Amino acid sequence: MNIMLRTNLELENFLSKKKISQIILIPPMRLYDNGLTISIVPVELDTEFEPSSSFNGDIWKLTSNKFSLTRNALDKIATAARIKFSNSRMLSREVNDDGRVIYIKHQIQYELLCTDGSNRSSSTTGEYNYHEDLSRFRFLEDIIHEGVIIHKKGDLNIELVERRRNNSGSFAEGNAKSKALGEVFSEIKKSFTLEELQIPILVGRVVVDIEDILLKNPELKSHYAAKLLDISNLAYNLPLNINNKDLLSSASNRVNNNVSNQILLATKKRSARKNSNSKQIELIHKKEETNQSLIS
Repeated sequence: MNIMLRTNLELENFLSKKKISQIILIPPMRLYDNGLTISIVPVELDTEFEPSSSFNGDIWKLTSNKFSLTRNALDKIATAARIKFSNSRMLSREVNDDGRVIYIKHQIQYELLCTDGSNRSSSTTGEYNYHEDLSRFRFLEDIIHEGVIIHKKGDLNIELVERRRNNSGSFAEGNAKSKALGEVFSEIKKSFTLEELQIPILVGRVVVDIEDILLKNPELKSHYAAKLLDISNLAYNLPLNINNKDLLSSASNRVNNNVSNQILLATKKRSARKNSNSKQIELIHKKEETNQSLIS
């Protein structure tokens, strides 16, 4: 997939075609025709589970059809969006009389490039609370195995509680990262259905659109081509004297020929990309409809 959203109209049209079960995470930004654009990156998560497991690395199974994202999955989304995490540290940690963790508070800082050219940075905190887990994670329905009820509705899901406790540091950090992503994307749910997670999550990242800059600024094309050819010193830095006129003339011709080819290729690519964007989106929706029909 290679979808580039270069105008606010393209961005609005892309978001308007979102299906209910399609997860699209794009920061609420406007485009300013300044050489920065939004590229759409698909993020695929592992949704396969061992029969007796409620965790697979990317997602946690909360109930029969409710799942949450792990720290690993959050990192995948952050990488796709080019969100940089830093200064990850534990602020506080409490234990009970047996030395087991009952509370952790974690802080992280994050930074990302915005479409107006500025860098947005902030910090968030996340917590792990064992006592809250004891009240939160209870079975929402009877669990039956070979005709026998092994867990009644309302019973404590002690396996999940203990697993979270054994990974309490990761959960506190993950909650901090989840809050950071919530700030960046405005909305990101705390739980998802398996059907939602089986479809690639589409994440928007801000990128420098070199092709667009070259097309709109012809004066830069020779410099750019010279850099590609690794002859910038010859073409622009050497003094013009009788000894290097022929060399400069040859380099200039190479630059002009290469630039023409670069710009022609960029123009063709851009034209093809515009035509393919709608096809890419249509293919995504068709895949989703196929998955939904298989589920039904």
